[in-house]
Amino acid sequence: MSVWKHYLSVASIEEVLQALAERGSSARLVAGGTDIILELERGQRPDVDTLIDVSRIPRLTNIRREGDSIYVGPLVTHNHLVDSQ
Repeated sequence: MSVWKHYLSVASIEEVLQALAERGSSARLVAGGTDIILELERGQRPDVDTLIDVSRIPRLTNIRREGDSIYVGPLVTHNHLVDSQ
């Protein structure tokens, strides 16, 4: 039995915003979620019953160059960054 009631796998920022609006403070964003899952199992987050998995949102893993600037998405891993051009 899991320690959360709802697990949502979203594919867009719009879906994230909708889920957060519906679930409020009982929801947490995850993209792997190791830390929050351990906290839930230990009973340290009794107010959290929903996990929203953002790891399927493509543009969060983008790396792009715009002029002299480089944009690194929030889900870019160290290995992904090292391997990029």
